[in-house]
Amino acid sequence: MYCNTSPDVIVFTTMKKEIHPDNYRLVIFKDTASGERFLIGSTVETTQTDIWEDNNEYPFVEIEISSASHPFYTGQDKVLDTTGRVERFKQRREKATAASSAKKAKAQAKAEAKEQSRKEAEANEEREPAAQTSTSAKSEGSISITTDARS
Repeated sequence: MYCNTSPDVIVFTTMKKEIHPDNYRLVIFKDTASGERFLIGSTVETTQTDIWEDNNEYPFVEIEISSASHPFYTGQDKVLDTTGRVERFKQRREKATAASSAKKAKAQAKAEAKEQSRKEAEANEEREPAAQTSTSAKSEGSISITTDARS
């Protein structure tokens, strides 16, 4: 049987004998992107069934894309993500952003620690001349001899 579907009329014609598979029958296809349903002759294997508009039960198959949702036929760009690719990308991006933020925070903490140690070193240098002056004042009577390596 061949099924020609239109919104109002379904026309069946007889096919040639012994050239088509034995499991050829009418099947309901549902486009998960648009929600549109089609009753079409097919050999697809399925265990699900559903009721069609004529109140008959037919095998049922969900498909990701059809002429009802494909941009070529609809003229509209649409993002179809049935396998979770967009969500996985967003998770990877968030993870990378978090890692980048953590890396920046670590670098900033390291820079702050370095700046703090530099300030402490400067403070120590300021204290050391005062300490050297006081020690030289105590040993005012001692003689300091330096040798010049050039002569």
